[in-house]
Amino acid sequence: MTKHILAAFLAAPLSLIAQQKNFVINGAVTGLNDGAVVSLVTLTEKADTIAKAKAKAGKFILKGNVAEPSLTSLNFSGINKKVVFFVENSTIDINTDTKDASKPQISGSVAQKEYEQMHAVFDPVFEKFARLQKVAADSGVTPELREEAMALNGEFRTKTDAFVKEYKNSFVTPLLLLQFKDDIAMTEQHYNNLGPAVQQSVYGKYIKQAIDAAKIGSVGTKAIEFTQNDTEGKPVSLSQFRGKYVLVDFWASWCKPCRMENPNVVAAYNQFKDKNFTVLGVSLDQDKNNWLRAIKADNLTWSHVSDLKFWSNAVAQLYHVQSIPHNILVDPDGTIIAKNLRGEELISKLSEVVK
Repeated sequence: MTKHILAAFLAAPLSLIAQQKNFVINGAVTGLNDGAVVSLVTLTEKADTIAKAKAKAGKFILKGNVAEPSLTSLNFSGINKKVVFFVENSTIDINTDTKDASKPQISGSVAQKEYEQMHAVFDPVFEKFARLQKVAADSGVTPELREEAMALNGEFRTKTDAFVKEYKNSFVTPLLLLQFKDDIAMTEQHYNNLGPAVQQSVYGKYIKQAIDAAKIGSVGTKAIEFTQNDTEGKPVSLSQFRGKYVLVDFWASWCKPCRMENPNVVAAYNQFKDKNFTVLGVSLDQDKNNWLRAIKADNLTWSHVSDLKFWSNAVAQLYHVQSIPHNILVDPDGTIIAKNLRGEELISKLSEVVK
């Protein structure tokens, strides 16, 4: 997580959100020209202008409503400055200066207050991270620096755990959790503790999408069914192999690491093919002739499928495959029990499960 991401956080406990159905923003901006257009724009994927007004004597009033506390940008025509803050349906006062709009004075918004509290908690941590990054760039990563980074990471997680616990009904929390997308277990644990309204918020839905996407192809989940044509143009489905251990192997004739790994897959196939095991190759090739030649040259005598669409291969996209070689091992019940097995690891795992 980087410091600038914190500027995108908002928080507003549901119990404290004002009953007011609309927002009223009273603004005063030193140095703002008369007639300058002031616009309030949402900063989600679909950015919308939700309010607009003209300034007079450096002042303006914006009115509108939001479905939930929302991240917004206050923009001024003719000036390359903006104020990013959190709007909710309440009366909000904003005072700033066109020379430096980075530190506006904002009152009347519970969400903004909690945003400021988040800065107070996390800014010192990010400053430490920035210092460590600079030292690493200048002097390289030493054991001491690595240890310090691990300790700092632990501090960050501890502070995050405490913040999430205190603000589980806050709209800031999903945005905070987005920073842990690589640790899907932690993200899901915190997400499950969020209040229902927060889970259904714009940012809560982002988290749920990230969790669902990360689970695709992960160990312990059910393998997603797919059907694709084989080398003869006949449809082959993953479910056809139900009852067997099947290694779904993503590869391509043009992929040198894949071709180097193929002998290991061949060895595993030959050793276990008579013991309830097979391989299903999914190729990211574009040229059918190259695909067929590679199958023959590498002695890949199992089933193969492809739609010959390169990285746009439908199965590869379904499983979010970002690099090849890539594989998943599916058990007879259709559950993924391992992934990205290479060389001796593949033989070892198959020896463990295939009897």
